[in-house]
Amino acid sequence: QQQQQQQQELERVRKEEERVRLEELRLKEAAEVEQQRLVEEKLRKEKEREQQLRAQKEQEEKEKEQERLRLEKERVLLENQQKLERDNQQRLEIQRQKAAEEEKERRLLEQKQREELQKIEQEKQRLEQEQRELEQKLKQEKERELERQQHQIEQERIQQQRKEQQEREIKEKEIKEKEREREQLLIKQQQERDELLRQQELEHQKQREQKRQEEELRVQNQKKEESSRIQARLDEDSSRLVKSNQTVDSRVTIQEPDSVPKTTTWLRPFLSQKVLPTTQPQPQSQLPSTVSGPLVVSNEALQLKRTNIVHELFQVEKNYVDNLHVIIWKFLQPLTTSALSDRPIITLPQIKAIFSNIEIIHNYNQLLLEGLASRVKQWSESTVIGDIILKLVDYFPACYIEYVNNFDGAIELLRTINKQRTGPLYDFIRKQELSKDCRMLSLESFLINPVQQIPRYVMLLKDLLKNTWASHPDYEDLKKAGKKMEELALKINEKKRESESIAKVFGVSRQITGYNNLCQPSRRYLLEGPALWFRSPGSAPIPSQLYLFNDLLLVSIFNPKKSNHKCKLAIDIDDYFTAAQFDDPKKAASNVFRIKTKKKEHLFGANSPAERDEWVAGLTKVIR
Repeated sequence: QQQQQQQQELERVRKEEERVRLEELRLKEAAEVEQQRLVEEKLRKEKEREQQLRAQKEQEEKEKEQERLRLEKERVLLENQQKLERDNQQRLEIQRQKAAEEEKERRLLEQKQREELQKIEQEKQRLEQEQRELEQKLKQEKERELERQQHQIEQERIQQQRKEQQEREIKEKEIKEKEREREQLLIKQQQERDELLRQQELEHQKQREQKRQEEELRVQNQKKEESSRIQARLDEDSSRLVKSNQTVDSRVTIQEPDSVPKTTTWLRPFLSQKVLPTTQPQPQSQLPSTVSGPLVVSNEALQLKRTNIVHELFQVEKNYVDNLHVIIWKFLQPLTTSALSDRPIITLPQIKAIFSNIEIIHNYNQLLLEGLASRVKQWSESTVIGDIILKLVDYFPACYIEYVNNFDGAIELLRTINKQRTGPLYDFIRKQELSKDCRMLSLESFLINPVQQIPRYVMLLKDLLKNTWASHPDYEDLKKAGKKMEELALKINEKKRESESIAKVFGVSRQITGYNNLCQPSRRYLLEGPALWFRSPGSAPIPSQLYLFNDLLLVSIFNPKKSNHKCKLAIDIDDYFTAAQFDDPKKAASNVFRIKTKKKEHLFGANSPAERDEWVAGLTKVIR
């Protein structure tokens, strides 16, 4: 035993040494792996540093090349400017030689008076502008508050309607379920009655067959009897026959209750009633009997076309709402979450500039889709959808006009982001566009959907009204809804043109100097183009750029130093303003049109007769 214990102890010591040796090997391997990882990490960092240095060097070279090109461009512009200045100086020197001293003094006096009047007018315009802006702000705040209250009331009303609709659907389901159970009960009762009648008929057949067999047996027995014993046994046979009949009658009387089911008593009233058909009767046509065949065929054809158009409208609305859902959940919600985080990739004003009020549009169109779905699910010849569209179309103008007016700015901002080809925002948009839900479509392709949706409604409602007869209950609502959709489309186009005009006024104000307060709430951009400006009849023409607004005409000259236009003349369009074609008797210039004001006459030369006629027509339209 001591030897065995010693051997066991030696074996345990040997195993412990083996375990320690394996542990040392494992630690050594782990240290080698860690060292190798550190070496690889160091190599990777060095490689990244080299790449950064290379990229920085390329960027510096690119900046140097751009700086060289900019300097070259400035040199060319400076040379052109110097040349233009020399030409202007020569023309001015010729004009100064021809002008008299009295004319100079008169011009100086008029210039001072004009400047004083202009300053007074500018101060007056500034005060009026501030007052209008204040009134506009107050009006906008009131409108926003009113819209917010109306929107809240409408949301509550829509929720109440949805709740009532759900309750009605539940009640309709219960009624249908009860009707189905009643029909099943009637069918079951009919089957039981049929089975009972069949059993009774079988029982009667058995009884008749039994009587017939007994009668035949009796006749055969009588024939077999000997003629010698007929008379003797006549009485006996008669009595036996009577007994036999009594036995049969008693047997029938006893068996009758057992052969009839216990349900006979409560089924007896139903047996006397007429059996109901198992299938529902076909609905009779509601048209009068005097209607001819071709008219019925025409209504059936219209009904088929109407059904197809309604299904097309439902599918178009479903696809549209799905696209809005993609915009909100794949782009708007993640970007909003990022904007509210510690490391945003976009700001909230930028989100508003891109997506505008897309969520409000989605809510309204979701309600429209749910209403159409409930009607299409229970579609029949008399089903109406015009009332749903008519209820919601009144809420479309506010949200759709705002979205359409914002659309061009949103697309411009997205194109600016896409031109950069880098950055976390660009990467996020590209990643979402390549996802399965976006179907490889760009964000611009989704954002244009609300702009295109109103014309789709107009077209589909027009086709639906065309294929709905005048006596149909949906005809009047469809007619009103189609008319409102057309008015909405016209209003959107008008507001879009107005918004573009206002944006153009701001654009002109950024590229022209020398005229303050160009941006006015009531001012609209109309026309612009190059023209030759004659300061006086017979003077040398000056290349200029004309800007026509609904209340103002600006004459500017290009400034090559600052690459912009400087305003040289501003003509207010008032009651004394007139414009017409000018025929020069000396034939010194062609394509000239004349503008008269209360104090002075101005001549301008266009590049072609078409441009001259366009300017005259535009100016005449403004005057009217």
